[in-house]
Amino acid sequence: MQTDQNTKAKVEKVITPNQKWLRAKEISEIYSIGKSTIFKWVTEGKLPKGKKLSPKCTVWNREEIDNVFNEMSESSDREVA
Repeated sequence: MQTDQNTKAKVEKVITPNQKWLRAKEISEIYSIGKSTIFKWVTEGKLPKGKKLSPKCTVWNREEIDNVFNEMSESSDREVA
C-alpha cells in the first residue's frame, strides 16, 4: 500500500466556547468580519493587540475579544434606540 506524503487529511477545527485563545481566522468566523478588518481595528485601537506566538501567528484572549464585541453591540443598540 503506497501512501502519498503530500496528501493530508483536512481536519475541520471546531471553535469551542471554552477556548481561551483565538486566531484572526477564528475571530473572523465567529463575528463575520474580515481578517484584514481585525488587524485594521487593532491599529485603530478598537481591538486589543493580541499576543505574537511567531512572526505569522497572533492570538487574542477570547474573553477580551468577546467583551469588546459585546460593548460594540451594546453601543450600536443605544445609537439606534
